[in-house]
Amino acid sequence: MPGSLRILVSACLSGQRVRYNGGHKLAAGLMRALATPFSLLAVRHSRFSAEFSCLDFAPKLIHVCPETECGLGTPREPMRLEGDAACPKVVAVNSRRDMTEPLRAQVRGRILALGRNPPDAAILKKGSPSCGVQGTPVFSGPGDEIVSPGSGVFALALRRAFPFAPLAQESDLEAFGALETFLLRTALARAWRHAVNSGGETLARFHFTHARALLAAFGAGADEFVRDFPHMNPMERLSRFSALLACPLSF
Repeated sequence: MPGSLRILVSACLSGQRVRYNGGHKLAAGLMRALATPFSLLAVRHSRFSAEFSCLDFAPKLIHVCPETECGLGTPREPMRLEGDAACPKVVAVNSRRDMTEPLRAQVRGRILALGRNPPDAAILKKGSPSCGVQGTPVFSGPGDEIVSPGSGVFALALRRAFPFAPLAQESDLEAFGALETFLLRTALARAWRHAVNSGGETLARFHFTHARALLAAFGAGADEFVRDFPHMNPMERLSRFSALLACPLSF
């Protein structure tokens, strides 16, 4: 598992002017922190730097903006999610143009390309119809009625294609220690994928090798995982680790 972590980042968060209004959503503090090696960034979890060689380096950031990548200009008409939160449509707010298929086609191509060298994690723009990880409003139709919170089309596709790559929105990482916990989870997820691919003793001892890191990254939920791990079948292990990755960053 050589090299630094590879993290997808919404381009607008890095200051690129790709928003619908021609602006950006620069998360300056987050970008500075991501340029810092874990050993210098970490306060609570610095002792785990030696356990994961990928934390010796600042992450490699891969900027992404599904909307501009599918050919939409900047500035452009704002869009929103409508319909079924599990499989929402993307609709232009004023013209009512259905942008679902162009966006999904671009997302499929992006996911296919990423599959050659999968990302370790993603940090995406909150509320975006393409990138919102959770809590993105899904409307019933042209009115203002919100059916339920959902996820953007790119975030949904990422979660399905790379279920063991942690996803977060920039707002999830604002609390003290949240980013270092997210990076520790990302390092654990990379180690998990390596263990699953290697099988044998590497997988059988995963819970023992990384017990302290699991507890630090996931809190009390990791206790049951570590305790039950030797008795789980392969599908249970996959399901339980996936559930851990979905736990809130604050616990």
